[in-house]
Amino acid sequence: MQETPRSVAFCAHATFSDGLFLVPDARQDDRFRESPLVTHDPNIRFYAGMPVSGPDGQPMGTICVLDQQPRTLTAEQELALRVLGREVEAQFKIRHQFQQLQESHAKRMRATMRATTLGHLAAVCIAGLGRLWHCTQ
Repeated sequence: MQETPRSVAFCAHATFSDGLFLVPDARQDDRFRESPLVTHDPNIRFYAGMPVSGPDGQPMGTICVLDQQPRTLTAEQELALRVLGREVEAQFKIRHQFQQLQESHAKRMRATMRATTLGHLAAVCIAGLGRLWHCTQ
């Protein structure tokens, strides 16, 4: 399966949760026991997902782990998944800031090129007239 319909997706629940979303045994969870992801291949039993937001705070998805066996996470594993989720958010933010910086740099470069071109044209105008007076725009 390459895509999961949102109506049966574990991640759809986790994406909008306030923190780590755990389903120790999907067969015992009313939200998922009838899901085709639980009753058929891939036979998901365990799910843990940490919601991930974009730079603007909008939910983007989750970073998650799943298994075909019921299980729980240790405190260290829960912490690791939380930290990993925050790291993904930090990477989204860095990427967004980098894109903003590139856009700002490109604008400055275009402005510099326009100013340089105008300065060159003014110099050509002055040199072309053979006089010491400045051309106006």
